Amino acid sequence: MSARQLSCVGAGQALHLLNSDEIQGKLSRGGGRAEVMANDKRPDAEKVRELFVWAFAHEPTPEQMAVALEHIQKNEKAKKVAYENILWALINTKEFQFNQ
Repeated sequence: MSARQLSCVGAGQALHLLNSDEIQGKLSRGGGRAEVMANDKRPDAEKVRELFVWAFAHEPTPEQMAVALEHIQKNEKAKKVAYENILWALINTKEFQFNQ
């Protein structure tokens, strides 16, 4: 496959991840990772760390951790939505999309 073909595949995949009802449904479904994280009694920092390791095989930077924790705090009454948003953000990064 040429570099141009790989680029087109990557762009198509990126658009699918950004706009897909299927992806949104998977993120928000009952019993999914977001709901499990929202109901998990561990500290949020530990759960955010787990999501980064799952998505990227490394822990978040201090800045990434702060942003994620701030988002969770802002959505304290809707933690499932907060975790859905974090998961959506993680899978839409270049690092996740082009992870080989």
